[in-house]
Amino acid sequence: MKDINNKIEYLTLTENVTSIIKNKIINGELSPGDRIIESELANELKISRGPIREALRKVEHEGLVDYQSNKGCMVRVITEKEVRDVYMIRAYLEILSVDLCKGKFQNKTISLMENLINEMKEASDDKNVARLVELDEDFHSLIVKESNNHKLFEIWSGLKSINIVIISSVYNLQLANLEKQGEKHQLLVDKLKIGEAKEINNIIKSHYDNSANHFNNMEDI
Repeated sequence: MKDINNKIEYLTLTENVTSIIKNKIINGELSPGDRIIESELANELKISRGPIREALRKVEHEGLVDYQSNKGCMVRVITEKEVRDVYMIRAYLEILSVDLCKGKFQNKTISLMENLINEMKEASDDKNVARLVELDEDFHSLIVKESNNHKLFEIWSGLKSINIVIISSVYNLQLANLEKQGEKHQLLVDKLKIGEAKEINNIIKSHYDNSANHFNNMEDI
């Protein structure tokens, strides 16, 4: 059972297992390249392997794991080029949204963003990587939603899973820098308040360029 915004949702066993696997990846319990062995996970959760297999198919469809011959199921390994490509696309989709609304964001949207930043600070203090990943995604989704272009949001959302793998990897290996996430997003909100599309777009691009650099610097550790 899950309660989100006072709405109770009853999840199937497969949905619960899917959530558990995703959280293991986001929290760093399962790292890129790690094998996920069905029998071990079934023993850990004290369930049969059927729901495990179904859950892994769902997670594979979302792009979080890969099946490799002679190796089985593994947490997806993201390359430096993929990070650059994904972040370039995300950045320009958000920039397109800014252009469509001419850089003018509603006060209620900015207020929601500032609330998310406050929650980021709390999650950083708690070293809660899973929550930070969720808040980061919620924050950037507000930029795309502001254009009121449903197809644009649909395309942007298609990159969600691979983005989760990227930012959870960075957050888990750079825990000392978690407290900076709120500050980085506040810089963007400060530009949104001005309402100048060009300045907003410059900082969106810079935001994603810096995030890609964090990932690639992590690769050298």
